[in-house]
Amino acid sequence: MLPNQLTPASFAGYPPQARQLATKQIALLQRFPLAFLPLLLRELIVYDWKFPSERADLGRQFTYLQALPASALQAAMAAFAQLRLPRELEQTDWVNAPAIFSEQLSAHLWTTHQIEIFRAAAVDYVRKVTASAPDPALPTHRLGIAIIGQGVARNDYRLFRKLRPQGMYFPQVKHTGGVQALLAAAAARAKAHSVPYGHWYIDGGAALAVPESVTRISYQALSAPRAAIQSRMQKTYEAAVFDPEAFRTMLARMKPEDAGLDAGADEVLNRFQLSLLTEGSGTQVFAAPSP
Repeated sequence: MLPNQLTPASFAGYPPQARQLATKQIALLQRFPLAFLPLLLRELIVYDWKFPSERADLGRQFTYLQALPASALQAAMAAFAQLRLPRELEQTDWVNAPAIFSEQLSAHLWTTHQIEIFRAAAVDYVRKVTASAPDPALPTHRLGIAIIGQGVARNDYRLFRKLRPQGMYFPQVKHTGGVQALLAAAAARAKAHSVPYGHWYIDGGAALAVPESVTRISYQALSAPRAAIQSRMQKTYEAAVFDPEAFRTMLARMKPEDAGLDAGADEVLNRFQLSLLTEGSGTQVFAAPSP
């Protein structure tokens, strides 16, 4: 199937809000080249579980694209449209499995030496979308705090060698009660600047108590879901015939309840936690304890 063949029924498998948005924008979606549309659908299909800032970013893309005259839209999509794609990609279920299509597209572009054309087109697209509607001003400056060294009795390694020239280094800080002091400061900041999912506490071990205004996830709290996913992965590996594509599809289609995440809890947060365990970025987030 090609983009110009899309109908409202094409999105019947999408979650409610994503389906509504796709149906509303279907005339626009039909005008995109195949090398671009599934990449947009990859974001759209999970719209119901995106954080507010991510929804705003997707909305900004649609606003930008809708405002373009026909000739300007054609010019904006020209680099994507000139990419040579095999018929096999057209025949994939790129509407319902855009993430898998993206992987196959990437592999094809690398193999056919078209990846630089695609990358340049993508960078130009993002630049123009961002310029069309800059990010709104934040209510306060960003703040990130990393706490490391739990359980370390002695350390002879000179820490923060590259960071020291960029800031201040205080070697005589008394660390007793330091974690609680930092969490209290984070809680006060969240209370003063209340933004949904705007304040996070991520712990590589067992999380400490924080107010509801601070979104909290921890490696220990995800032990049961992690074990459930590992069990499914192991069974797939041990199958008589291991199919890597089927393996990726299984992970991509997993739902929070499949991993034992509480169905009555925050669905947006549950989806995010599931992505930490089924996508590569999760290993980076939990590389070390870091509130």
